[in-house]
Amino acid sequence: MPIVRRAQREVGIGTLPGVRKRAAATPESEGAGVERARIDSSLALAGFGERVARAGVGVFARLQDDERQAANETALLKADNRLSDWKNARLYDPDRGALALQGEAAFPLPEQLRTDFDQVAGEIEKGLGNDAQRAAFQRLRSREWQSVDLQIRRHVFTEMQAFRAGELKSLVENASNAAILSAADPKLVAVELDKAVTAIRTNGPRLGLGAETIEAQVRAVQSGVHVGVISQLLAQENERGAQAYFEAVRGQIDGDKMDQVLKALEEGSLRREGQVKADAIVRAGGTLTEQREQAKAIDDPKLREGVLQLIEHEDAVTKRVQQQANEDLLDQVYARLNASGGDMRRITPSERVTLGKHLPELEKYARTKAKGEPVETDLGTYYDLVQQAMDDPAGFSHVGLLRYRAKLDDGDFKHLASVQLAIRSGDTRKADKELGGARTINQIMAETVGDADPKSPRVLAFRRELDRRVEAAQIAAGNKPLRNVEVQEIADDLWQSVVLRPGGWTNILPGGAPFREEIKPIRELEFADIPVADRAEIRYELFRTGRPFTKADILAAYIKAKRKLGEVR
Repeated sequence: MPIVRRAQREVGIGTLPGVRKRAAATPESEGAGVERARIDSSLALAGFGERVARAGVGVFARLQDDERQAANETALLKADNRLSDWKNARLYDPDRGALALQGEAAFPLPEQLRTDFDQVAGEIEKGLGNDAQRAAFQRLRSREWQSVDLQIRRHVFTEMQAFRAGELKSLVENASNAAILSAADPKLVAVELDKAVTAIRTNGPRLGLGAETIEAQVRAVQSGVHVGVISQLLAQENERGAQAYFEAVRGQIDGDKMDQVLKALEEGSLRREGQVKADAIVRAGGTLTEQREQAKAIDDPKLREGVLQLIEHEDAVTKRVQQQANEDLLDQVYARLNASGGDMRRITPSERVTLGKHLPELEKYARTKAKGEPVETDLGTYYDLVQQAMDDPAGFSHVGLLRYRAKLDDGDFKHLASVQLAIRSGDTRKADKELGGARTINQIMAETVGDADPKSPRVLAFRRELDRRVEAAQIAAGNKPLRNVEVQEIADDLWQSVVLRPGGWTNILPGGAPFREEIKPIRELEFADIPVADRAEIRYELFRTGRPFTKADILAAYIKAKRKLGEVR
């Protein structure tokens, strides 16, 4: 291993050579530098703090500005919402909004909306907190009003145009109708037509119509009025006036209407000529057959057909007028006979001639009245008339009921007259009500009487009694219509008979019942017809079940029991 040698150094105790002496004290040596450094450091820190302080103030100011800006924006947003809410309700509400108003109701809207808008905007502005908010709202308010005003004015303009167009249409229609209705006076026609034409030409441009459209409308109105005037004159049978008017205005009639007008004028001319010929034939007299032969001699088929129709119509009218006059006279004569107790002397000779075919019935009626007896209804006649009223109302409406006066009592005559009046006046509900019961009874009768002759005295008497019983039952029920089953029960009681005692060969023995069965119609059945033993048994059964047992109750129970036994026919 290598060995490192150590060097030894000897240190003496003698004075050090050349020892330097310490200099005198200075401010720096006394610590002034340190203090200055401290002071300089403090000053430096102070400057930094000032800079920091100044920076803090700027940040705070910016924060305040941001908060103020946010508050202003929030206030403006709120104001905008309030204004929007008002606009939505005031303008767009489907029921009460301004844009829902139509016609004249919309005309005052611009002024009304300006007032309402200013009021709402003013109230909103009062709630703002500073000038900045108010200035911003003023700008918003101006924009919103421009939007509202534009919408409202467009709406009002549209409504004004529609209103003007509607008024123009009404004016033209009214003037055109007035012109047509004044057909007999060409001057009035011209005045009303000019009124319509002037209105179209004055208002057309304001409605945005072009010149060609306006003239097309003018021509359409002129053509329509001219055609209407000609039709009106023809309807008034003024064929010559219609022809003269046509010649004066034919250049203003549309081509598609020309054929119609020419045909109408031709028909009018034929009608006028036909009327002249028909009048001449009718004035010459003769029977309808003779008059028709004269008409058939006309060569022109259309004219011949028209003349035939006219003379046939005239004949029908003449007969209808004569028939009505005869019915009125017959009514007067019957009234005289009724008041005089059947004095035939109250009928004048001329009236006898006129009412010749009615004299037998008048004499019969007079004899009845002279005896002081009521007129009895001929049931066959009465029910035939009722049936005709149901099956042929139109024919029945022309029937002269007075010719049957001697065959109808007062009640039946009044009933038929009431039905006829209802049919003639078109009151089908009343007629159906009057005949409703008859229809029901007819049906039930057909099922009840079967093959029996409906004209036989028995069936007619049955029908009359059924009418009376049903009417009485309805009155007892408070004028409430009976059900079909109730009417059927009444019919059965009237038509059917009860076998009181059956017949048979064993009954020929002494003391026996009759050889033939003993029957009796239900309508004639009485309490006394019920065997005593049957009465007691029925009375006990009714008593046992807690039901009434008057004579009528016992009789009804007896009939019911007979039906169960098959002894009702």
